[in-house]
Amino acid sequence: MNTLKFESVERVLTQSRSRLETLQKQTKDRALTLVRDLEKNGVRVREHSIDALFDARDQAIHTVADVAQRIPALEAQATKLREEAARLEATRRTRTDLAIPGYDTLGVKDIVPALDALTKDQLLTVLAHEEANKARKTVLSSIERALNKLA
Repeated sequence: MNTLKFESVERVLTQSRSRLETLQKQTKDRALTLVRDLEKNGVRVREHSIDALFDARDQAIHTVADVAQRIPALEAQATKLREEAARLEATRRTRTDLAIPGYDTLGVKDIVPALDALTKDQLLTVLAHEEANKARKTVLSSIERALNKLA
């Protein structure tokens, strides 16, 4: 679900930037066309071209302002979603890296005896997982004791 939100925010950011670039190019092209019209047709076209140029400029300014206001919020949301995705990936990776099979389904009475057979790295992985998830005091203190035995 978070991946979908992240992809959606990324898509909106990309579309906003693309729209902004398109509007800038259109405005530049329109201005160049109007200048050419001025050069070809003289004063008669000049007033109309200048008004059209100002209209195009105003439209571009409003669009740029609108997009500029939206981008920081979207980028902030994208950053939050990236962080959440990274946290979830770390949790998923930790679950598969745990040295105690079925860890998340086990109770304290099953986990504590299994800790003595773990290496320091395995204990640290279990510690990080436990702190990030259930944070059971008995398990945390047992992991600390097991780490102290290895020190």
